[in-house]
Amino acid sequence: MTELNIIGGIKNRTIKDSMTLEDLVRYIRNPDVSHQEKVELARACGKGSQKYEYIKKNEIPCAILNFTHSKGYVSGSTVHKPTGYLYLDVDNTLDINLTDPHITAYWKSLSGTGYSIVVAVKGLTKRNIKAATKEVAEALDLPFDPAAISLDRLTCISYDPNAYFNPNAEVYHIKSEDNKKVQTSVKNSNSTMVLGQDCTFRKIRVNNLTDVIGALDFNGEPTYDFGSAGIWYADVHYSIRGVQEGNRNRVMYYTVRQLRSLNHWCSEERMYQYVRGLNRNAFKPPLPESELRVIVENAYKGKTPKPVHNKWRRFVYNPDYDLTNKQKRSLVITQINRDISNNNTEKILDIIQTWNFKEHGKITIERLSKLSGLSVRAIKYRSEVLKEKIKKKNLDHKKNNY
Repeated sequence: MTELNIIGGIKNRTIKDSMTLEDLVRYIRNPDVSHQEKVELARACGKGSQKYEYIKKNEIPCAILNFTHSKGYVSGSTVHKPTGYLYLDVDNTLDINLTDPHITAYWKSLSGTGYSIVVAVKGLTKRNIKAATKEVAEALDLPFDPAAISLDRLTCISYDPNAYFNPNAEVYHIKSEDNKKVQTSVKNSNSTMVLGQDCTFRKIRVNNLTDVIGALDFNGEPTYDFGSAGIWYADVHYSIRGVQEGNRNRVMYYTVRQLRSLNHWCSEERMYQYVRGLNRNAFKPPLPESELRVIVENAYKGKTPKPVHNKWRRFVYNPDYDLTNKQKRSLVITQINRDISNNNTEKILDIIQTWNFKEHGKITIERLSKLSGLSVRAIKYRSEVLKEKIKKKNLDHKKNNY
């Protein structure tokens, strides 16, 4: 029986232990007291709260259900072999049919608002993980999030005294073939304008964002947030309107220089053939071939230039996730709203900490609302975080003054 990798947590991907699925379910039914208390505290704070997220990311060990991993670490690049199971994360609903004979195990998720479901499967590979998850979910009539699929997908080890395990579950034979990705064109990063076609199988890079992403540990999350500092990187992009007459020679020269800096291997002739496509698609009107040839020759004189980091972004996306543009926008908006909420919470806590009882009297929700500029509803929304601090501050003041 394949043993599952166990890691320290979302932010600690080193493999700490291994156990069978049956042993994992047994532990989820009856964990040690410390683990049970952490899960119950997270549920009490509520999914999405600051405390819940802290516990989830820092204090709860995780199991890796789809694949075993090598090198003592879990990431998209350390996948070793399939476990014989497929993990499905059903979020925000408990109203689902869990009677299918292919279901090997299930238990309530960390938040208590959904289920972690494990299906016995055969035919799962690194290349068909996304298609296979969709196939199995649809076959078993289970909801699933297509954005929540990755090679290093993990599940927080929860607590559920009613966790289920079926050692005789039927094995589901996956029909989905390996996913195949075909690169047909390189696109403008500001629009859908095709930049140009390389005349060989080796793709000419138009940015070095993959260098940035390759060095990141996404911790299984679909996005990485650099915060307000963001990250600068080198990129070749044009306005949707293209490059107009009067700027064409200058823009093409700097384009070739930037492309040369990003593609050290590319010869002058190969570059010329590539930028002919850019010239046709993005330059209005296209430069004459004779001028284009001279521009490329001049751009290839001297040493290979260093990339110019001319583009900024705050979020990058985990390449192991198959995210649509709509899903990317949703993830970004959710994170920004969470930041605003956290900042407001810190603002309220600062007001409580520096409260002037002589001027404002006893701390109340209404007075906090007035001083912070936030609505009473916004203050009450944070009552779980604020209640004890308000109570302690008021009591301390009463003891010191009476």
